[in-house]
Amino acid sequence: RFEKLCGCSRYTYNKFFKDIPLNRKLVLARIGKISLNEESFADAADSVVLKATLIKTHFDSYKKQLDRYPVDIAVKLALLDLLSGPEKAQVVKWIRLEELQVSEAATNKVSLFLSSESSAVEGYSREVLAHCLAMGAVQSVAVELLYKFIDVLTNGEVIEALRAAPDPYCQFVKANTRQKLPSTDRNTAFVQKLKDRKIVSSVSTEGSVIRVNAYRGGITKLLFGGD
Repeated sequence: RFEKLCGCSRYTYNKFFKDIPLNRKLVLARIGKISLNEESFADAADSVVLKATLIKTHFDSYKKQLDRYPVDIAVKLALLDLLSGPEKAQVVKWIRLEELQVSEAATNKVSLFLSSESSAVEGYSREVLAHCLAMGAVQSVAVELLYKFIDVLTNGEVIEALRAAPDPYCQFVKANTRQKLPSTDRNTAFVQKLKDRKIVSSVSTEGSVIRVNAYRGGITKLLFGGD
């Protein structure tokens, strides 16, 4: 009822009313009855969700004024829950490595987004990607990240990600191992990139499986030479 009543009003306000509860402030922000300005932004300071909702409503305007309206990692994570598509991707690009380094929850949420099919490959910080690979709590998500972003990672970052990955991936950088993966186009492309970068010794397809052969000396082959 409150939302319908407000929706009928032709007025937009520059600030939140002080004496109304948070749920009504959220309604006002969500339906665009509060403009984005320094006063309304300050009024929303006590509520992460309210500030994120205000930003979501005025996202096109907000992204042109990031320095004027700085937000912390809590608000960025709240925005990830509220937004979708390109807007969600834009927020991920605003998240700094230092913010992820002090928040396991943020690392896991960003990792999950980056590993999703809906996220593009371009435009993300390589340092953020490497951190998510190394520190994400879910190994299956880390493997998806490695498949998706291998082309933008250094050899050292790929090797560290493989070391932390579950079997059979972690075996690729151990000494004298021979592992197998199902023979799919995706797996074939991935292991070929490992071979091209000399992270694994050789790959071959045998029926329905791909054989991946590690160097005899393991990862020392890449780092120090020798067989």
